[in-house]
Amino acid sequence: MFQSKLFNSIGFIRAVFLIAFFILIFLASITYRHIKELDKISDSIINTYEISIELGQLISHIKDAETGHRGYIITNDS
Repeated sequence: MFQSKLFNSIGFIRAVFLIAFFILIFLASITYRHIKELDKISDSIINTYEISIELGQLISHIKDAETGHRGYIITNDS
């Protein structure tokens, strides 16, 4: 009898609601922090990829310069 009154009381329902609400807020804040961290990691990966592309282009330009210099030396073109 007492137990059924306890579970049906407004105070108990409010307490359960508040506990559930604070758990929800806590989980939302953790999720928000993880999303922000993933965003930073994503930016870092994009930056690394862009640097890798630029380094590949630099190597290509260096090879072209070496090839041109080699051709100049072989032909003695002045």
